[in-house]
Amino acid sequence: MLQYQRVNPAPSSFWERLVEASHDIGLPYGFSDIGRELDIWPSAVQKWRDGVNYPAKKNIVALAQARGVNVEWLETGRGPKLSEKAMDAATRELLAIWLKLPKEAQDRLLHAAKYEKTLSSPPPSTPSSTPPQQRPER
Repeated sequence: MLQYQRVNPAPSSFWERLVEASHDIGLPYGFSDIGRELDIWPSAVQKWRDGVNYPAKKNIVALAQARGVNVEWLETGRGPKLSEKAMDAATRELLAIWLKLPKEAQDRLLHAAKYEKTLSSPPPSTPSSTPPQQRPER
């Protein structure tokens, strides 16, 4: 009897591709997060997820550029996922090296990069000791 290996299909909807691209680079993908990113109402973003509406082309382009993916892939699912145009020379070189590394080396490199990111992140802000200004009474 033949056995078939199940392969995860490519994300079929715009929303699934947006979530995948956002997750890949650590961007939040909540309605409010994307709404703030594009300066639109979160309810508009929710309509994309629900399939009620589709984003304007300018929003698709902005989302694709911020995530380093091809506009066509994000919009339709066709074509290569990653956009080399969105990458500088160092990023393209790093990606070429990454793709040749064994899985274990990729895991170590990713762990090291995440550690470096924590070192370069600014410390969490602390509440100011000055009280907020009061509105004058009328």
